Amino acid sequence: MFTTRTAASLLKKLGVAPHDAMEILGHSRISVTMEIHTHGDGESRQDALKKVNGLFE
Repeated sequence: MFTTRTAASLLKKLGVAPHDAMEILGHSRISVTMEIHTHGDGESRQDALKKVNGLFE
């Protein structure tokens, strides 16, 4: 059985939009989803930094 945080993390990795994740997770407010869905991880930070770096190449 998945926890809500695990499910939210998987949805984020799959590129599911936060509003869609909200509906899938059964949250009534986007703020609840965003608190969980936007929780950072090392991999997503590195990907973001690579994308920003690519803008300057």
